[in-house]
Amino acid sequence: MEWQTLGVEPVLTPDEMAAVDAAASERMGDLVQRAGGAVARSALGLLGGGYGRRAHVVAGPGNNGADGRVAAELLRRRGVRVSIGDHADSIPADAALDLVIDAAFGTGLSRPYAPPDLPGDVPVLAVDIPSGLDGRTGGFCGAPWRATATITFAALKSGLLLGHGPEFCGRVEVADIGLSVEAEVGTGDHLTRALITNGDVGRCWPRRAADAHKWMSAVWIIGGAPGMTGAAALTAEAAGRAGAGYVLVSAPPTVGSRSSTDDGRDVAGGHLPGAPLPVETVVRSLAATGGVDGWPHTVADEQRVGALVIGNGLGCGTLVLDGVVRLLALSDAAVVLDADALGAGGARLLDACAHRRATTVLTPHDGEYEALMGEAPGDDRLAAAARLAERSGAIALLKGPTTVVAAPDGRVRLSSAGDQRLATAGTGDVLAGVIGAALALGEGDALTTVAVAAHVHGTAAMGGPATGFRAGDLPKLVGAALDDLVR
Repeated sequence: MEWQTLGVEPVLTPDEMAAVDAAASERMGDLVQRAGGAVARSALGLLGGGYGRRAHVVAGPGNNGADGRVAAELLRRRGVRVSIGDHADSIPADAALDLVIDAAFGTGLSRPYAPPDLPGDVPVLAVDIPSGLDGRTGGFCGAPWRATATITFAALKSGLLLGHGPEFCGRVEVADIGLSVEAEVGTGDHLTRALITNGDVGRCWPRRAADAHKWMSAVWIIGGAPGMTGAAALTAEAAGRAGAGYVLVSAPPTVGSRSSTDDGRDVAGGHLPGAPLPVETVVRSLAATGGVDGWPHTVADEQRVGALVIGNGLGCGTLVLDGVVRLLALSDAAVVLDADALGAGGARLLDACAHRRATTVLTPHDGEYEALMGEAPGDDRLAAAARLAERSGAIALLKGPTTVVAAPDGRVRLSSAGDQRLATAGTGDVLAGVIGAALALGEGDALTTVAVAAHVHGTAAMGGPATGFRAGDLPKLVGAALDDLVR
């Protein structure tokens, strides 16, 4: 999905948009005239002109229908031959139409709606949202047309960005018709809900200070058990490409494992990742004496790290969970929990996160979310991410075509960057490394930092090949994306 917007990027739910409309100081008739004018201008752009073109407006009974009728009159003045039909009427099959304007129902639709059949492959301009899409979740509430473009008013709506919204909305334009959304969602970093854009990366990505040294942005990755060393390698490469000054990798000890000290003594120790690591990476074995009891002691020796990334190729089981919980209790650094650190945690892991004072980030896909919360996210991904953030006291990053990032204070950020290229094994490991580096680099608002990292990750993927894309391609693309976005 593409969008064209004016100013900042707040995202409203249907209830919030209804409140904005109700609080408007302008008369509704004036707002309808402005909205209809915006629809007409967008339609003329799709038509490529006025005279000789033909358009049909499907008008509903509410404000959306009124917007469509105003647009029809304005288009007639520009020479467009316009017909208008009720939302339940069929469209004349013999009409050689150049455009259909879907002004049947907006984000307030509360019952399923199936529009009439389209005559051929005629382009569709949706007013506010394609009729038949849920304005909050982007789920189906009927059988919407697939729009060529959508024009919405005052601010983006969550249903445009979530669920089927990106697939069915086409290019999205936000038109300013004089409504203020600040009372409902705030402004700036205090926005209740916002879409992350390239401009946010340039404004918010943490920079190294002029007097920086490597330990001021150090990341420690704990993962890479036997058979899964590639996950830790991808995370390490990504952290370095995203700006970490120092990257350590440690793998958990295995039963009966041995390792050697610098002086050649054979001692109980952890498995050392065998996958090719970046040459700059420092590899350190987790202490194995006492099993996972030794993990915290190893990390305590390196309190200088700015962020820990735990879980990438870590392995599963009760002992692993024991170690993760102990690390959370001991470390004062920011922690990113990903992959294997999430799968078996459940209530115990969430409780451990809730007791931390430092920043904690959870990065589940849908299956990991269900393992943590005991239920699937469901269609309302805004509510699902908010529930996880509230329960854990952590920043919850719920992965999906549009990534939802929620903070315990109720704020939410969305990232729609990226596409199907990210549906490849290992890309989540790269994301964890980018988030870890961003947290280690800066002391800004943690929610914004995590959401901006997700946007960088998705943007970077768009620079790779459409076919044959691999997670191993992504770390270098992350560095290139940051060069373009951060000035």
